[in-house]
Amino acid sequence: MAKLRAVAMLPELIRNFFRKPNTVKYPFEHLTPPPDYRGKMVWDADKCIGCQACVRDCPTNAVDVIKAEPDVKKFNTTYRMYTCIFCGQCVDSCPVDCVSWTSSFELSSDKPQTIQYNASPEAIALARKQAADKAAAAAQAASAPKPEPPADKPAA
Repeated sequence: MAKLRAVAMLPELIRNFFRKPNTVKYPFEHLTPPPDYRGKMVWDADKCIGCQACVRDCPTNAVDVIKAEPDVKKFNTTYRMYTCIFCGQCVDSCPVDCVSWTSSFELSSDKPQTIQYNASPEAIALARKQAADKAAAAAQAASAPKPEPPADKPAA
């Protein structure tokens, strides 16, 4: 029986002997991952609104979102890649699309990788300016004289 299988494999063996290999010489040649490949995740900290949806939906608690500054609504994200299972829940749950995939797949390291995505200083300064402008507009509206309602006309 085993001899029969070996004879049946002989034509396939001969065909594959003369074909080009299906493998690549990996560190020297790279394959391009498909467009929907789940590689390393990146956060755009300037777009983050701090809703914590990514933190709530992450099954491995690989994500933390904290305020960048106490007086502005800008947030820093800590991504613990060593606990991430690349399920994509954080990408799917983000309402402003500040979390996205990359095609980076060479993620091995001899140390646990924790990546910090910080809001840029420019975005923090802009948020402070917008908050100050909003407060000034509210103060100006509160101090503006209010028009008196029209007096009722006496019945004739």
